[in-house]
Order: sequence, then C-alpha cells, then structure tokens
Amino acid sequence: MVEGDSACYECLFPKEQHVNENLRCADSGVLATTPNVMASLQAHHALLYLGLGKMPLKQKLMLWDGLSMKQRLLAFEKDTDCPVCQAR
Repeated sequence: MVEGDSACYECLFPKEQHVNENLRCADSGVLATTPNVMASLQAHHALLYLGLGKMPLKQKLMLWDGLSMKQRLLAFEKDTDCPVCQAR
C-alpha cells in the first residue's frame, strides 16, 4: 500500500536492478504453504489498517524464513529519484 508520501515498491526494487529475471517465483516455484502464510499476514495487516488505522509495516519490508520460522523487519526510505513517486 502506498499512502501519502511513503515509499513505493519501485523505491525498494527499481526495475533497472532486475538483473536476473530467471529467479522469479513464477518460474522457479515456491513451497505450497508459503503463499498461505503470506496471505494470512497480508490479511492481518489489512485488517489492522482498515479497522484500527494502524500501519506497522509502513516503509518496512518483512522477511520470512519458512525453514526456521523466523521473521525480520527491515526499514527502507523513499528514493528521491524514483520515477513512480515523482509522477504522483
């Protein structure tokens, strides 16, 4: 979700840095349970936003390791040269 002056997806993953498109999940596949876990987390955060107005993951990237069941949160900033943000 992009709200106000927050960073967008392009700020975090610029298209010119997509060196190897062969590493996409659509091509290499994912463990069948991973999309279910991610969908549940996304639904949870959507309800936090819609019901309580909270955005605990604003400008953060959550990394989830399905093997160890650990997760990390990484903060990131808006790219001042981002063409998507400049067009908003």
